[in-house]
Amino acid sequence: MDGRDHKGVGEWLFARPLEWRLAVQVVAIDPLAAFRKALRMWLPRTAVAVDHFHLISLANQAVTETRQNLSQQVKGRRGRAADKAWAYRMLLLCGGDQLSPEGSPPARGSVRC
Repeated sequence: MDGRDHKGVGEWLFARPLEWRLAVQVVAIDPLAAFRKALRMWLPRTAVAVDHFHLISLANQAVTETRQNLSQQVKGRRGRAADKAWAYRMLLLCGGDQLSPEGSPPARGSVRC
């Protein structure tokens, strides 16, 4: 599908057969407003859910922004790699396959998460 606006998404949905559109019950999407707008126009009775990737991405972004704000307020500076908050951030961003059996990330300087 070309474009990331509601018109491009709407054109793609309109090109699908009516039977197909009527059969759609749930859509997992990128939380972009244009996608929601097109779905509300063309699939108004369809339940909308945010896909796993974007949900985790938004949660990580919120945690990062909170950590940055707190570091600025408490320390008056940006966070540094030696700060515990940074280590915890890396733990949250680390894939499960990169964690040790104890649940800690790889040693500093080895594989990055």
